[in-house]
Amino acid sequence: VLMSTENVLIYQRTYFHELVIVMVNKSNKTEKIQIPLDNKMLNNEIASLSGKPIKLNNKSLEIELMANSYEIFTNIKYN
Repeated sequence: VLMSTENVLIYQRTYFHELVIVMVNKSNKTEKIQIPLDNKMLNNEIASLSGKPIKLNNKSLEIELMANSYEIFTNIKYN
């Protein structure tokens, strides 16, 4: 688990060369999320399966997660 609050859950799974990050927002408000990335995640190109733009800033991932929604991110290239 990368982050867990009353309204937001973010977790990561790795299977061989596949890296997946799942974000869930059960709040009725948009949540601005910023999570730190470890070296394994920083060495990969990460993309949203929905095509939503993400921002990598100073070893962290920033995204606005819409109310009552989820996002799934996966690696494009695995090092």
